[in-house]
Amino acid sequence: MPHTLPGSPPSTLHADWTSAHDPARLPQARELTDAYERLTLRGTRAARLLAHVGETIDALELPVEHLPWAWDTIGQRLARGNPRLAGTAYSRARGAETEHGLPLDPDHTVDNALLFARHRALPAKELTAQRRRLTSLFEPADAHREFVLLLEDYARGGAALPAALVSQLRTSGRRAGLGDGERARDLGRVLAAARGRGIPDRVLDDADELFATAAPEDTVRQHLAGLFPDSITDGGAWLRVLATLGIDDDLATGRIVPEGGLAAWLSEYHRMYGDRWVGEGVCRQPMPGELYTLLPRIAPRIRASGATVDLTGRRYNVRERSDSSLASACRREGLTVRVVASRRRASRPAEQAPQAPVGADTGEVS
Repeated sequence: MPHTLPGSPPSTLHADWTSAHDPARLPQARELTDAYERLTLRGTRAARLLAHVGETIDALELPVEHLPWAWDTIGQRLARGNPRLAGTAYSRARGAETEHGLPLDPDHTVDNALLFARHRALPAKELTAQRRRLTSLFEPADAHREFVLLLEDYARGGAALPAALVSQLRTSGRRAGLGDGERARDLGRVLAAARGRGIPDRVLDDADELFATAAPEDTVRQHLAGLFPDSITDGGAWLRVLATLGIDDDLATGRIVPEGGLAAWLSEYHRMYGDRWVGEGVCRQPMPGELYTLLPRIAPRIRASGATVDLTGRRYNVRERSDSSLASACRREGLTVRVVASRRRASRPAEQAPQAPVGADTGEVS
């Protein structure tokens, strides 16, 4: 069954399925999408939209076998603009399949979940449910392969990875007869796809334990070096993974060169993990010991490049002083550092203000 990506053009999944399997009800299928379009044109609030859609489905008296296709159509149409609501529609479609014991279409089961995952519209709870659906539809090796592809698209779509990711891969892989080597390969691919996305420290800790016994493919090492997990912690768990895999050696020797170079990599580390969100505000967060262990090893290459380490970037758009400990450590290694100008200096009379270096309008370079 072909799947139309949301927005180009709007999904006609239910009408297509009805035309092939229950053509007498094609007018009802079209009425459902027409009713949805009328609701959206009227600007129906998101909180009420699915309720109105449900009322329309009830009024049309569609047979139960239509329900998954109807709800998936609505979900696909919502996926680009409102992924949370699209995920609710997806769950209703799967709920209808379960409640009424409906047979699953293998192609639709795979392709539809991938589509929602790419648009950050697949609810996290559906990952486990989808693994079980795949297990019921395919041979173990094929089910596992499809599950890993789903996790890659889920990560690439921007959703935070589930804390139980590694155990999910273990369960799926064991059924397929796979060992730690294959599990490490699969985990590496999923993590690489999640670059810049939410990765719980539990996943990174589990990955560190697994990678101590088996390494992922070499092709993902560059991606892992630039992972920068979106986390409220200090990033130390990620650095431990890099050390376990020897990627810290690759950074130090130049076998891996991060995007923009090592100075940009270090600057981005400070920007990502120098602050943390606590309650309703932002507080400073010290850099982890793992970073200070790595710094002397990568400093020679940063010095040789002549690049400046910029410690003025802030993840949460607050203007605070740069991490003084990191700035001092960089200076001890002979690195040029740009830092946020102190309030004391900024408050001096204009005639006493120091001349700002070229290109350092947001801070001080030392």
